[in-house]
Amino acid sequence: MANVELERNAQKVFKKIKVALINKDLTQVDMSKIVDVSPVELNRAIHGEMSPKSQRIRKQIFKYLNIKAS
Repeated sequence: MANVELERNAQKVFKKIKVALINKDLTQVDMSKIVDVSPVELNRAIHGEMSPKSQRIRKQIFKYLNIKAS
């Protein structure tokens, strides 16, 4: 049950980020340059990887895109 909840939360975060990127006319590659990480690292973070590095990347993305963490 916990895994299902984690997956749902990861999907919500992914959708929020993708919508914000579209609204700002940015690609994931653009965003990776802004937060100074590789596109692969950014993709992992966007898709919910829970490593400390991915969490830091998500925080940078949220700040830049003005997204509230839920």
